Amino acid sequence: MTKVNKIEDQNITPMQNGIDILIDSTTVSYEKLPMLEVTFDRLVRYLTTSLRNFTSDNVEVSMSGISSARLGEYLEGLKDPAIISVVKIKEWNSSFLIVPENNLVFTVLDVLLGLRNGQPNNNNFEGRRYTSIETALVERFIKVILHDFNKSFEPIAIINFALDRIELIPKFAQIDRPSNAAIIAEFQIHIDGRGGLIKFVIPYASLEPAREKLLGMFVGEKQGKDTIWENHLSGEVWSSEIKAQAILDCISMKLSDVVSWKVGSKFSLQTSPDSKVDMFVGNKKILTGKVGKKRGCVAIQIENNFIRDL
Repeated sequence: MTKVNKIEDQNITPMQNGIDILIDSTTVSYEKLPMLEVTFDRLVRYLTTSLRNFTSDNVEVSMSGISSARLGEYLEGLKDPAIISVVKIKEWNSSFLIVPENNLVFTVLDVLLGLRNGQPNNNNFEGRRYTSIETALVERFIKVILHDFNKSFEPIAIINFALDRIELIPKFAQIDRPSNAAIIAEFQIHIDGRGGLIKFVIPYASLEPAREKLLGMFVGEKQGKDTIWENHLSGEVWSSEIKAQAILDCISMKLSDVVSWKVGSKFSLQTSPDSKVDMFVGNKKILTGKVGKKRGCVAIQIENNFIRDL
């Protein structure tokens, strides 16, 4: 039995049509990009080591999940104060955002300024934006993350993720149309037992140049290469046998003459000892040459090679 929801249950007026409902919908479907998830997993491994060296403290990095949202709605939901890193992808002329939550920012500032083995004093940050010194320290933290993200992305494409600027006001970090969908990848970073989330906000349009590779299921598939299979296939190709035919001449004859052929019948070819002979594989001409004799066998001396032109 099919359940039909009434119009009033969905807060839809009778004047609305299907297109209006789709446009007004807040639900954004998430296109799975398997190789992007692999890239993020690789980033987790790199960050665990890099951030330990950066903070000289025990660091744990884990991936919380991947979701999708409209860029405008995400930026509107950010709390003030906020630090929003705008990252430029120079080769693709596009951008994405890296947004650490305030709890993580407080932790990073405390660790870099020497406050350890305690809870961060969040009250000092409430109601005010970050200072230029605090922003500069967070910028160093973001650059460490970008360096590792560049390494993680190398199997997909050799590109350069560069920090373009840091915005403290969300509306100034609008890098795409507010209605466009973006991937939200969340990472949990704990430094000395405290920390918070950092989010990668990547518009789908920014990844369009590498979309086909990101849809792959494994590295060999996305690169279009599999060394073992390549070696096997090339070996089989070079050892395969082909049937080549040398055509001395082509003539036209009446069907009645062909039917009347008997053992001992003769017909003339318009070919002389100096005439060129064409060699075919299937219906493709591969060589031309002259007929001769070598070691008691009929031979052809090659004059033209058309194999590379096929």
